[in-house]
Amino acid sequence: IWTIAKIDIFVDHQLVSKYPEMGLINTQTDSSWADQNGLFWANPYDRRVWDYNITLCKELIAFGFDEIQFDYIRFPSDGNLAAIDYPFSSNNLTKSQSIGRFLKAAYTELKPLDVVISVDVFGLTAWKTTDFGVGQVLEEIAPYVDVICPMFYPSHFPVGFLGKKVPGDYPLEIMELSMKRIQKRTNKKIRPWIQGFWYKPEEIRAQLDGIANAGASSWAVWNPSANYAATYRALAQRMNSKFPAPIFYPAVTEIRNNNDRIVQGHSRIVNLTNYRKGYTIISLEKPKNQYKRAYSTLISVLNTVDEGIMDRILLRRNIPFHKLTDKITKNMLIVDILSKDLAIDSRRMRPMPIYIDWDNTCRFTQSVPKDGLYSYLQAAISGDMRGIKS
Repeated sequence: IWTIAKIDIFVDHQLVSKYPEMGLINTQTDSSWADQNGLFWANPYDRRVWDYNITLCKELIAFGFDEIQFDYIRFPSDGNLAAIDYPFSSNNLTKSQSIGRFLKAAYTELKPLDVVISVDVFGLTAWKTTDFGVGQVLEEIAPYVDVICPMFYPSHFPVGFLGKKVPGDYPLEIMELSMKRIQKRTNKKIRPWIQGFWYKPEEIRAQLDGIANAGASSWAVWNPSANYAATYRALAQRMNSKFPAPIFYPAVTEIRNNNDRIVQGHSRIVNLTNYRKGYTIISLEKPKNQYKRAYSTLISVLNTVDEGIMDRILLRRNIPFHKLTDKITKNMLIVDILSKDLAIDSRRMRPMPIYIDWDNTCRFTQSVPKDGLYSYLQAAISGDMRGIKS
């Protein structure tokens, strides 16, 4: 297994939230600049930001990762770009030179640690020989990385690209021609990202064919929802084979002998699961401003329940779902079941123990059996001894 740690370099909301002096400035508000998604960006010109990211990479390498992959190794591309002030930009470096200097600094410090360094770049980087606004110029980047990972998502190329009114309708051509274009400009290994979202298996397969036509075999696939069912089908078609369905979490039968699970909120036990006896007791807790992760909604509480148990409940209650249905959707389905079982609006629920015997009836009730209530109270007392009031 080849392990890759992907790290977002210059979009770093957490860093700038804590250290705004390391971020971009909004000249209209004199506060931290944010993109259209509300995320803060660190300053690509600031050497402190470089050092911070290089230090993070060293920690990841110490954990044993084989490869460090730089993502968001660029300047912002969306939001109110005209309102950005770049502190430290008076050093006469262009955007692309700044990106290149960072990569050189990172490569110099990290490469001796026996790690492969890769970088994600926009697909247009293969076609543009000058900076198109984000600081990504291939000739500035390639000398200081081992692998280049262009995001050749066909649907992301602009209208009219290569004479195509809708480039996304030509996945094979876009991938093949883009690969051949970038291969002419560098001898570094190219491992393109293929588009695993919005596309059917046939269109994903077409991208793979385009890569093969360019004489390459290495690639990565991206789906923001982590749903790779279409990709698996594309691979099965291409290889004339069948792949077993991926397993993302253990079924109830695999966790049956686990010890009790106890999840403590700031004021009470929000989940007590007895795997051997097959029941779970959940509870909301009152929200408190200073506790951002307070379990004050059913969704937040249900997030602590094993997904295998959720599947058992949905199956027993004859609620249709797919094996690749995401957990958020399952949470919403179970909230609906709970509301109907208790005949109560989930938005008006108060903190109280709610019991479900997922081994048998799979129905929610406020009537907690004595042994379950005793276990819940014991867990609450233990939590109180550790400073968690219940």
